[in-house]
Parts: sequence; structure tokens; C-alpha cells
Amino acid sequence: MIQIVHHRHFRVLIDENSSKQNCGGKKKAMLAYGVIQISATVVSAISLAAIALGFVAMKQEMRSETYQSRN
Repeated sequence: MIQIVHHRHFRVLIDENSSKQNCGGKKKAMLAYGVIQISATVVSAISLAAIALGFVAMKQEMRSETYQSRN
């Protein structure tokens, strides 16, 4: 089905089937973008947690060395 759409001062013919297909492609692209964004966030969170655990381990090691050197 073809519709006439008034856009500012121009009349534009739009084929609904082609616009639905374009919309489907955009939905897939947006879904892929969202999945990539969530994946990047998860990887970033895991990396930050690993760094934090490394600092905790380093701090504990420094405490044990300081304790041993005092005794």
C-alpha cells in the first residue's frame, strides 16, 4: 500500500512494505548494538574486579611482609 505523506512543503510517496523492511533492519542493528554495549560493559566490570582483587592481594602481601620484618 502506498501513502502520501506531507513533509514540510513536499509530497512524498512511501511504500509501507519497504518502510517495514527498513524498520526490521534497523531493529536488528539496534539489537546488535545493544548486545555489544552490554558485552563491553560486562567485560569492563570483570576487568575492574580483577584489578581490585589484584590490589587487595598486593596489600595483603605487603602487610604480611611488614609484619614478618617487625618480628
